[in-house]
Amino acid sequence: MKKSNISIIGGVGRMGSWFGRFFETAGHEVNSIEGKDVEQIRQAAGRSDVVIVSVPIGETCEVIEKVGPYVKAESLLMDLTSLKAEPVEYMLKYSESEVIGTHPLFGPDAESLKDQTVILCPARANRWFAWLTDILSAQGARLEIISPEKHDRIMTIVQAMAHINTMLMGFLIKELNENLSDLKRYSTPLFRVQMALVGRLFAQDPRVYAEIIAHNPEVKHAVAVYSALLGDIKKCVDEGEAGHIAHALSDASTFFEPIEAESLATSRVLLRALTSSQDIARSE
Repeated sequence: MKKSNISIIGGVGRMGSWFGRFFETAGHEVNSIEGKDVEQIRQAAGRSDVVIVSVPIGETCEVIEKVGPYVKAESLLMDLTSLKAEPVEYMLKYSESEVIGTHPLFGPDAESLKDQTVILCPARANRWFAWLTDILSAQGARLEIISPEKHDRIMTIVQAMAHINTMLMGFLIKELNENLSDLKRYSTPLFRVQMALVGRLFAQDPRVYAEIIAHNPEVKHAVAVYSALLGDIKKCVDEGEAGHIAHALSDASTFFEPIEAESLATSRVLLRALTSSQDIARSE
């Protein structure tokens, strides 16, 4: 494979650094640029074969607008953000280069690309699409090719609403001023999994979660539906109507029937692994 000159805008960040190391290991020349240095960004774009934007969601389109006109028509412009529709639209508008929206569905703690999912949204792609898919597939990545609009709709559930669920559990525990030691001491295996997710979320950069939720236009409708469903549950709780809740669960189970067996098996493995890891932790 021909050696390419790759500039990563935001390459000093954790995800940008991860991909910088990845492309260097694959034999390419990587130039990491701080996301706010406009002049350096423009100079790098003009001499690069591939320009990758890896900055916070709230800064992505602004950076694309600045760098896009300087990316050569025969080069590739791509981004690594968690939203795709607006960044892809901006890349198409402000550049004449090939454009591929990219979303790695893993974090910077991943050891490699093996068995990791990467979503690609090719918008104006020809030779560089083959280059990118070849280099990612060679390292064991699982590639999913979808439109930017479908990506954002799916990520509404997979990321935004999942994070909202975890956030709300954390906010609830805080508002009720529950003793964390007591919750841990008397928890069920399933609740320990939930608390691990809560603790993980609050231990990380809040801006990442806030922008995934606030910048995806699809989330507004999902939150409205979520709020209505919660209102229905509140009414059942207020009226002591266990039967209505049981009916709703039974009705929804038909929808989830195709994944029930797999979900039960997977959850058993997770719960056993968690119990085992906690036993090890107690013995140390």
